[in-house]
Amino acid sequence: MIKSFNSYIEYDDTTISAKLLDSSSDNTNDDIYTFSMSDLSNHRIYTKNTKNLKEVSPLNLKPDEYIKNRLDDQINWYDKKSATQKKCYYWSKVVTLICTASIPVISVAFRHQSFTVIVTALIAAIATVTEGILTLTKWHEKWIAYRSNAEALKREEYSYLTSSGAYSELNDDEKFHTLVDRTEDIISNENTNWASLGKKKGKSI
Repeated sequence: MIKSFNSYIEYDDTTISAKLLDSSSDNTNDDIYTFSMSDLSNHRIYTKNTKNLKEVSPLNLKPDEYIKNRLDDQINWYDKKSATQKKCYYWSKVVTLICTASIPVISVAFRHQSFTVIVTALIAAIATVTEGILTLTKWHEKWIAYRSNAEALKREEYSYLTSSGAYSELNDDEKFHTLVDRTEDIISNENTNWASLGKKKGKSI
């Protein structure tokens, strides 16, 4: 069954909430429906357009539809997120290295200048702030996690398409169900890991 929801949705680390859209009118019900992160990955797909949010079971999709709308979409998302995190990590490390390497050079080259102390202090502060941001944002950890998930999903897709590995002795229906189960498990584990990380951050603050 497909349920339509009002476009007003609240996100946090573990849940999504939405108001059910009355199919007979443009009004929304007063009831709030809340879905856990496990719901999002446990054989359900949520896609949002400009008007509503739709819940669709992947097992009601054809294999090529599931691969295109779910598997490939997730692979592209993880690829893009991984590339972004990698760039942020590299640039933050470059800034830190340049700052820390320039401090002794400036201290020696301009040791008789009155501004030397101020300049070196500012550069040291920039390096410290950059390292602090890197620690808080965990760009390196996210880069590795997103890349690992993208590669894991690609491996599942290639194994499915070539009928190799876990798919070698299965019929078409079994192959598709196995693909869905293994794909959603990968996504679910990633969501669970980041939700746990968010809880740990909250406790440490």
